[in-house]
Amino acid sequence: KNLVVVPISFVSEHVETLEEMDIEYRELAEECGIDHWRRVPALNTDSVFIDDMADLILDALSEPSQTVTEAIIANNCEIDLEPLDKRVGILPNQNSDAMTAERINGRIAMFGVAFTILLELLNGKSLLRMFGI
Repeated sequence: KNLVVVPISFVSEHVETLEEMDIEYRELAEECGIDHWRRVPALNTDSVFIDDMADLILDALSEPSQTVTEAIIANNCEIDLEPLDKRVGILPNQNSDAMTAERINGRIAMFGVAFTILLELLNGKSLLRMFGI
């Protein structure tokens, strides 16, 4: 008795194909009287497969089959149509504590990035290398 397993739902070798199919299912097949057991390799990085997937993605991006609104309606999703800033209590042109905190936080982050870049330019090493990491 011969058996060829074709894992059609997997596009790459991974723990499920290598462990479950190649070991566990092979043992089960042998216990059931299968003498010759083989698994068809997954497509992995086959160039034809990769090219076809890339074409499918480009086609989907250029003309989606549904708009976001159509998908939401089709899947019965409830959405809040209020803008995010209104939902979280931040209104434009408002001098609230939240806006002030966001502004300060952003400026500290920009200063940190600029300081790190300057330090790396002056030292010639990345920040992690300077600390031996």
